[in-house]
Amino acid sequence: MSLLIGDNVTLHRNTVCDVSAPGKPYNEARCKVLLFDAHKAKWQVRLHGDDVHDWNGKIKYVPERALSLGFAVLPNNARPRLHVAVLTEGMHGSCGRGLVVQQAVRAGQPIFTESPLMVVATITANPQKQYNERFLAFQSLARAARNDATAAAALEVFEDLTPDGRIPEQLSSAARAILAGNNPEAMTAEEREGSLQVVSDVLMRFEANQFGFANGTPSGDDTFNASALYAFTSRLNHSCEPSVTIMSKQSFCAEGGSKYSAKYRAEEHGDMLVGVARRDLQAGDRLTHNYVFQCEGFPLDWDVHKRRALLLRKGFWCGCERCAAEESTEQLAAQALPSSSLAKVMGNEESAEATPLPGTPLIQPAVSAAELDAIRAERRKVIETQVRLARAKAKVEAMKEAEVNAEAEVKANANAQVDAEAKAEAKAKADAKAKAEAKAKAEAEVRAKAEAEAGAADAKLTVDDGRAAAEAVPNDGRRFQDLKVRCEKLEAACARMTLENAKLRKANIALCNALNQNQVAIPAGAQMTSE
Repeated sequence: MSLLIGDNVTLHRNTVCDVSAPGKPYNEARCKVLLFDAHKAKWQVRLHGDDVHDWNGKIKYVPERALSLGFAVLPNNARPRLHVAVLTEGMHGSCGRGLVVQQAVRAGQPIFTESPLMVVATITANPQKQYNERFLAFQSLARAARNDATAAAALEVFEDLTPDGRIPEQLSSAARAILAGNNPEAMTAEEREGSLQVVSDVLMRFEANQFGFANGTPSGDDTFNASALYAFTSRLNHSCEPSVTIMSKQSFCAEGGSKYSAKYRAEEHGDMLVGVARRDLQAGDRLTHNYVFQCEGFPLDWDVHKRRALLLRKGFWCGCERCAAEESTEQLAAQALPSSSLAKVMGNEESAEATPLPGTPLIQPAVSAAELDAIRAERRKVIETQVRLARAKAKVEAMKEAEVNAEAEVKANANAQVDAEAKAEAKAKADAKAKAEAKAKAEAEVRAKAEAEAGAADAKLTVDDGRAAAEAVPNDGRRFQDLKVRCEKLEAACARMTLENAKLRKANIALCNALNQNQVAIPAGAQMTSE
């Protein structure tokens, strides 16, 4: 979906906003953005309100400063563009389901590109409104999913996002407030508890999977601050030694990525994220990225305790391979140290008996380096098996699809052959009919010509006979006069006969034309005659 670029802000078509229009009946009403009119330097919007409002559904032009962001639901973006083969994997240890590559990938090569599934306002000054907008975005998608297959698929993708993490008290309060506005009195206690869990899960899917969204807002103006859900990017698990860097399409192209993709255009690529390999990857390697270091200066060289302390403030405990390996190394070292030195190893010099951070698990038994290598080797075997199974499944599906296509092609060819035979038969009948009509026309013309020539010959013979008889009669006054009159009559009769023959020929020609057009039929046994 193309982006709409205004004076300072970039929005998706049909983004829901609030309109500030003091003194107007639609002040603080909701609207959907339709386009930006550069000539007027205003946004064209369609107002939305209750049916009782006469302005509901009206088109208005409003300045950019009169709008404030609500949300945008973009179900067409539920599927990313994959540049390499990727497989969904089960649980990553303490992490959720993740992704692995199915082929070798070079460092710097793009793995996927995608646009957001949802964009929702970030309203730090009013957290309740921020959570309200997130739930409204979900409701909008759920309503659309009832009658639209694309929206239904997008809803399934949203619900597949993991709502993991520690639920902030602020979010719990917001969920209860949202439920309070949906007539909870009509529900049983069990229904209220279930509904509250649904609302909390929806809000946590945003909370645990959101990314900052740059929409061109001027520095210091938070009217259009936003966060976004990217369906595929959100499925990457966290790691303190990530294999993927997430960056905007604009940054990717600016840093040399244009050789992998088309030239950057803001109206087409302005909302896109690109997942880029941080290092060379092999088939079976997990796709992970660091949830916080890119936006908060999270140094990857921090030790496990500093990293975990920051991540705990973000609501989750990191159990990535790097953290597990570092923790195991420290545990092995701690076994050889006196208890007074344990605190220093664990990053707490004040007390070896310090209370662990909330959510911190008890130290597990030490794992040797050899055991850790064996675990990693076993995991790689499992992943390789999954890759082989996925490829085999894809091959079987491709064979089935090829078989279906072949059957369809055979059927299409048979139908085409039947159609061709029917067309050939129809053409043969039409040609035979045309030949028969042409033959009948030619025969009619021959008969007409012969009859005309015979009539002319008879008339000429009669005149010649009359003249000969007249010349043979003695020059006797009365008989000569009678013969002369007779000759004159015969000549007149001959002239009439010639005229009649001409008319008859013309009529015969017209009759042949009529026969050729199937307009006149000659009765059986009828024939053309001449006087």
